This record gives sequence, structure tokens and C-alpha cells, in this order.
Amino acid sequence: MSTYERDPSSCTSLQQALVRRFPGRVLTDPDQLARYAADALAAARAHRSGFRAEALPAAVVRAASVEDVRELLRWAQEEGVPVVPFGGGSGVMGGSVAVAGAVTLDLRGLDRVRRVSREDRVVEAEAGVLLADLSQALEPHGLFFAHDPWSIHVATVGGAISTNGAGYRVGGYGRMADQVLGLEVVLAGGELVRTPGVPAPGPGPELHRLFCGAEGILGVVTAAVLRAWPKPEAERLLALRFPRFEDAWAWVSSLFEVGLRPAVLDVGEEPGSGPPGPGGYRTETTAYVGFDGPREVVEASAARCLRLAAEHAGQRLPDQEADQFWRTRHQPGREFARRVRAQPDARLRVRWGRLFDYLCVSLPASAVLEFRKVAFERLAREGYRLAEFGLWGTSELVSVAYSDPHGDPAEEGHRARLAEVSDALLREALRAGGALEYCHGAGLKLRHLVPEALGRGVEVLRAVKRALDPKGILNPGKLL
Repeated sequence: MSTYERDPSSCTSLQQALVRRFPGRVLTDPDQLARYAADALAAARAHRSGFRAEALPAAVVRAASVEDVRELLRWAQEEGVPVVPFGGGSGVMGGSVAVAGAVTLDLRGLDRVRRVSREDRVVEAEAGVLLADLSQALEPHGLFFAHDPWSIHVATVGGAISTNGAGYRVGGYGRMADQVLGLEVVLAGGELVRTPGVPAPGPGPELHRLFCGAEGILGVVTAAVLRAWPKPEAERLLALRFPRFEDAWAWVSSLFEVGLRPAVLDVGEEPGSGPPGPGGYRTETTAYVGFDGPREVVEASAARCLRLAAEHAGQRLPDQEADQFWRTRHQPGREFARRVRAQPDARLRVRWGRLFDYLCVSLPASAVLEFRKVAFERLAREGYRLAEFGLWGTSELVSVAYSDPHGDPAEEGHRARLAEVSDALLREALRAGGALEYCHGAGLKLRHLVPEALGRGVEVLRAVKRALDPKGILNPGKLL
């Protein structure tokens, strides 16, 4: 029950207007609104450099249908009220963080899987469908969904499209946008647009791609036609250990040189007992690599992969380690989902032990080792602790995580220094011909670097924004 339904006089005119239009689907109680103030890591904002999330939404509308979305956006454009789309809340860049005076649009009520076609190898699902539920819906049809992030139990179809996320199978199947064949989108003002749900939707630009990774600033995704893949005949996951990251890097390069494209590739360099590398960090590197497809192809690919690993000092680890990695890959998402279910309308309180940050950048393969060297040397000069440096899916998708072991999260100077270091590393990636992010979006945290990343392209994006959202009501302050 909304505050208005208990005490109409206690609500603002905006809240009253919404309750009249969407009876039973509006939240106005501050305790309920708090859940929508932050995404997954904004709750830990005192410990991570970058954005802060302080405002509560003016109200939350829990849409139950596409028509609800259209009605809200028609009203919002007429009144000039900002609207912030909200999915599972598992984002980590502040892309769904509330804006003062804005209405948050909760899309989790759009949770229908509309159709599954084995013959067409597609599934049509609404924006609020959880990725785990989507995968479960495909099981009886002998199909699977290739986008497989850690957050599968809390992330939604619409959220994954809006950030163009990457999952564990990104090497073999691509990012979320690569699974999208067509979209249903509500524009500012309530107009409904549907693009063809086929692999070649021309003529002209592929319009559905315009909304993939747009973080809800151009339109609200309400449904998507997605590629569903036949379950592979065989799958094989291997675990390997390398004495140095450079050895693992040479092995990854050799895989692509001979034409092997693993469905799964996760290379992680972590603190260990190896020889000192750049910045003096001692590390060891573990890799998980998987192949799927026809049995003969999988067996041949795994055998060639192991031979190449041996040529680059790689040692095969017991299969139990690979099995453990695969079984537990979604555990953080399960825990997050458990907390959401336990407190569905409360701001999540995440406990972190230290001041930390991490980056996920896309680089030319030729620039990865130099970027690693520059990053490690800068982190060492700052006295920061390395948590991990790694590759995800391909040789170009790079992540680095680090912390300030002595930094006080309550001390603004320590937070500012960490943010400065993160920005310096991101600019180093741009100088190397790379990109800021490959899976999380820019949100609030990285929006200040978007003009540097896009160059003149940022004016193209702003022109598209003005054309589709002339009053600027859709997710203001995010990405741009």
C-alpha cells in the first residue's frame, strides 16, 4: 500500500497523480523508495571510488504491462518529469540510481516469456524476465541462452540489453547485443516501436542496436526477440596454471592464431608466489577454457588447446577445479538475489573491507601487455594492493581490480586519490586505442570520460538523444 492510500494528504501532487493513474502499483513510502536509490555497488559507495547515490525517487511505478510504460511516459513528457528505468538493480555503475524529483519505473512486472521457437531458434521475452528464468524456459525445448553473467539470478533481460553486458560465454557467443535480433521499445512520449526479430533486419542501419548499451537514455526496452542456441552435443572445460601472466598471454594468442575460439575463457592473475613482475607484484595465473559443439570438434579443440598450453609452460589442473569454477560462477548473484528477496523494498547494505575499485576495458590485443605494465607500476607507486588482472572471453577484454589497504573509506582525500588513479588507467586504455568499458556501461561513474572516449561521436549520440527525447526525461545524467 502506498503512503497516499493510507494518508492522501501526506503525498505530493506528483505522487497523487501517479496513484490515480496506476492504483496499487505506486510506491511512495520512503522505506520502500530507498531500495531504488542505488544499484548493486552504490550501496557500497563509501568504499568504491566515483559516484555517490544520495537521492530517493519521488515515487516508484511498478509497471505490470507495456501499456503501463506507455501511459507513464506519455504523462511524464507532458509534465516534464524525469523517468529512471529500473530492472534487477544488479548494475555497478549507477545507471539506475535515482534522480531527485524523478519517477523510477520498475520493469520487473513485465516478466512474461512470450514465445519460444525451436525451429526459429528464438525466444521472445519481456524486459523484466530474469535471465535465470529465461534459461529455465528454454530447457524443455533443447535450447539455451548464451548470455551467462555472474548476476543471472537477479539481472533482467532489459537491464542486460541496456548495458550490453558480457557473460562467461562471451568468447564463443558475444555480448548481450549479439543475442538480440529485435526489440520492442517505448520512446519518450509513449510511442511504441518494434524492430524486425530476424538476423538481417535491413535495409538501413540495424535500429535495434541503437538501444543496446544505451542505458535507457533513448527509450525503454519492454521486450526483445533473442537468439536461442541448440544445446551443444558436447562441452569440455579445462583448468590450467601458468607461472607468469606473459606465458598465459602467449598461450591465448596461440589459440586464436590456429583458429580456436573457446566458448569460455577466463584468465585471472592474482597475488601468488610467482616471480616478481611489473611493479614488483608476485602473482600466479589460472585459466579456465571451455569448448562446446559437435563431440569430435570439442575433443580435437581441447587436445590442441592442451598441447599449446604445454608449449607455453601451462600445467593442467585437476578437472575438479574446473568443475568447481563452473558450479560456483553464479554464487555472488545467488547471494545478491537472496538479499533482495529477504528485503525487497530496502536499500541493500553491502559490507566491504577496504577502499577498492576495478576497471573492465577493451584494448587492441597488441596493447594488453603494455597496459598491464603501466597499470601495475602506477598501482605500486600508490601502494595499492593488486586483486586481479585478467582476460574475459577474448584477448581484448581486460579487467583489473585493486584496493587501497590503508585507505579510510570515510576520508574524502583517499577516495579522491583512488578515483584519480582509476581515471588515469582508463585514459591510458583510451590512449592505447581502447574503450572505457566492455560490459557495465558508463552510468554515473564514467560519464565524465565519455566525451574523451567517443570524440566527435558524442555529438552524434547527443543529437540522437535530442531527436528521440527532446525534453530529456529519460534517465537524465546517465551515460551523457
